[in-house]
Amino acid sequence: GPGLDEVIRQRDPNEIAALQQIRTGRIETAFEFYRDNDRIIVSPNADQIRSRIAADYLDATTPDPVSGEALSVMVFAPRREQVSALNLDIRSHVAADSRLDGEPLIVLTKYDGAQPFQVGDEIRPTANWNQRGIINNDFGTITHIDHDHGSLTFQPHRRDAAPVELPASYLAEGKVDYGYARTIHGAQGATCDQALTLGDLSVYNEMFYTQMSRAKTEVTIYATAPPPTLADTIDTPIGSKPEEVDPLESLMTAAERSRGKSLAIDSLPTDKPEDLAAQRRQLLNDLAHIPSDQTDLIDRLSSEIEATRAHGHNVADTLTSLGAPVSGEQPAVTSARRDLMEAVEQTGQRLGDLR
Repeated sequence: GPGLDEVIRQRDPNEIAALQQIRTGRIETAFEFYRDNDRIIVSPNADQIRSRIAADYLDATTPDPVSGEALSVMVFAPRREQVSALNLDIRSHVAADSRLDGEPLIVLTKYDGAQPFQVGDEIRPTANWNQRGIINNDFGTITHIDHDHGSLTFQPHRRDAAPVELPASYLAEGKVDYGYARTIHGAQGATCDQALTLGDLSVYNEMFYTQMSRAKTEVTIYATAPPPTLADTIDTPIGSKPEEVDPLESLMTAAERSRGKSLAIDSLPTDKPEDLAAQRRQLLNDLAHIPSDQTDLIDRLSSEIEATRAHGHNVADTLTSLGAPVSGEQPAVTSARRDLMEAVEQTGQRLGDLR
């Protein structure tokens, strides 16, 4: 079971009880608590749910009019592409609210090409540089920008941390990102006042527990439907759309799944209706993921897979010849380079799904 350090962040006994229900797979019971407190937001549209998270982030981080202090708020998402989109959406809201100061410095980011950074922006280094005191995933706030030297300084959120300078040579290598959102895997050890957590069918019980246990006061859950998988596309008749997935039901089902040695439902008592309902949803989900017989389809596509794989090698050779992004290149070139690399990565993932 969890140690005291896993629940000591929370102050409300009801929050602690809900977390224990999540840890033991009693998701439906836990969700009743969050629903009763208006802390579950549902939308099948990913753009709408990101905009809602961005707006809620802005509200939660508004300084108190009396004390002038603001809450620490963290935004979590299961997948990197969701974090990337959230970073851009939240940053847009923050900029529109006039919370950023000074002339922007255009910096090459790890995932989103060239982006403007200003004093007040949240930033995240993505690589260590021990000699300069730069730590990977050291989230912080930009406090100074030196346009003459192309460097910036940020204040890490770590307790008692000294300001850290990111020199132009480091920034030119695309080793930073916005720090408004983070993956759940990057949440280990993190603590905040409030957490805004995005969830879909890609989470599992241990991941979901991690994202729900970071905040000292409250957590808001945002449920959205995941994009259709390649299998969904193959199984859908031409001219039709894949069957719509209920965002909240799919999140609850996913949050019940465990990647431990045994399923979370194995330890549940069977005399409670909510526990039986959880087991029923788990079984239905397992049945839904049993693949249909697609032998003929796979045989027909096997030659196309090999041909596409060979083409992928040619694309990789071309990308290698293009070289890495260079300092000072046009943002459009950097963006096109990033899009091409992501397209190659997505193609490789889809080929893997077909195997």
